[in-house]
Amino acid sequence: MSQDKLFVDEDGNPRKFFIRPCEAKAEARRIVEARGGILSSRFEKDCIWLGAENDAAAPKGGLLVDYVFHCDAENKQLLPDNFLIKKEKAPITGRNLFSEEEDADLVSYILSHYSGSYGGKKGFAEYSQLPGAARTDSSYYSRFKLLRQKFQEHDTYARRVWQRAECQLKIPPFPVKSDREQETQRHLNGDHRKTTKGHAEKRDVEEAEEEEEEE
Repeated sequence: MSQDKLFVDEDGNPRKFFIRPCEAKAEARRIVEARGGILSSRFEKDCIWLGAENDAAAPKGGLLVDYVFHCDAENKQLLPDNFLIKKEKAPITGRNLFSEEEDADLVSYILSHYSGSYGGKKGFAEYSQLPGAARTDSSYYSRFKLLRQKFQEHDTYARRVWQRAECQLKIPPFPVKSDREQETQRHLNGDHRKTTKGHAEKRDVEEAEEEEEEE
């Protein structure tokens, strides 16, 4: 098989992949694109899902990212059944609780797609529509808000979840400022507004003087 035509169908069309955030994502992306495949930023019906072991959001038929590496090494498309993702069920104690893996998947998705604004409730509605998602958008929204609040309060579990999500994405840690740092920032912002106002007033005076001289 041609070195650059590995990930194509019988008609020669490129196969489409969706790769979940994981440590091997960058290398998998490089191989897929170099061997004729294409990547999608969002999962669609015609995409091949690639993820890590026990990926809680993986749909039925989702494959381990190792599939790409083995196909590349053997220079042929291997049987997908040997690389199916086997998911662990979330623990149930009286009610369906969030597992740590499910929490980390939720956080990593929202940070990767809506970093900063978190997309309002839109991001959680989209997440709830992913194959493998078993909760409502309001449930995911409430869970994320709780995790974020607990993270800012230095809760051990929440920080472990956030760290796990950040490792998948390889992004800078979520900034949490101390009360003193926040107070200093407020003062700086206030001084900046005063300085800006002062400059504006000075500019108005100078423009008025110039108009008088012209007359």
